[in-house]
Amino acid sequence: MRKLITLILVMIIGQHLWAYDFASSGIYYNVTSSSSPYKVEVTWSMTSKYKGVVTVPSTVRFAGIDYSVSAIGEDAFSFGNTLTSVSLPTSIKSIGKRAFQSCYGLTSMNIPDSVKSISDSVFIGCSKLQAFTIPALVETLGVSVLSGCNNITTIEVSPKNQNFQYIQGVLYDVKMSTAVYCLRSMFGSINMPDWITRIGDGVFSGCFKITTIHLSTRLKSIGSWAFSFCNGLTTINIPDSVVSIESSAFQSCESLTSITIPRYVTSITYSGDTRSRFPVMSVHCLFKND
Repeated sequence: MRKLITLILVMIIGQHLWAYDFASSGIYYNVTSSSSPYKVEVTWSMTSKYKGVVTVPSTVRFAGIDYSVSAIGEDAFSFGNTLTSVSLPTSIKSIGKRAFQSCYGLTSMNIPDSVKSISDSVFIGCSKLQAFTIPALVETLGVSVLSGCNNITTIEVSPKNQNFQYIQGVLYDVKMSTAVYCLRSMFGSINMPDWITRIGDGVFSGCFKITTIHLSTRLKSIGSWAFSFCNGLTTINIPDSVVSIESSAFQSCESLTSITIPRYVTSITYSGDTRSRFPVMSVHCLFKND
């Protein structure tokens, strides 16, 4: 009985991961709206072999119906090792999680101004990607979108975008209250603007050339994995304004030998991962009366 249940679960999961509604010109699709307006998203298939330059059409015809290609679904082009460039149509509104994960050969990516949402880990591991542009209408940018994209030397924000701005290697929300992403090529010392109140999840993760970070005196919270794998980080002073430090914020900071927990911190989240590496030799906690 137990083996039978396991087999059924595997079959259900397999159908969920590998199913697609139809294919056209070598691209796989799932129908997301079967009534007017008819819509599909590009999806992943075990049999997909994307390579070279891929152009996604704005509309695709199936069973006598014209569908608008409105989204790039989760994992759609993931592990497309020989994919070098993808051109997306202006019908695309969102890009799903891990859509281009580990597309090691991807060197350029044209994201149209129609896109409003870019989900978590979209380009994770795209080590040859050299530039990234945030289009005009993007409102949300997920966690670790560019993790492992160590060859990106610049980020451009469309002049029409009202949600983000890029200053000296770091991407911020338009209000300059939250740090969103830092180029992995940054090195030496980083000075955060004094009005930053939050460092988002994974912002500096993998910035192994950074040695010192000067944080805002108005900083309130440090997100998960914010400084993880900053192997060169030797000094960081957490200001007294901080009240929350989330899970794995300093994981694998191998050169960081001491850290002071400010007096007003009320929450430090533990990841629960027994493999976590946090080789800080000294932790000093300040109390409110210190």
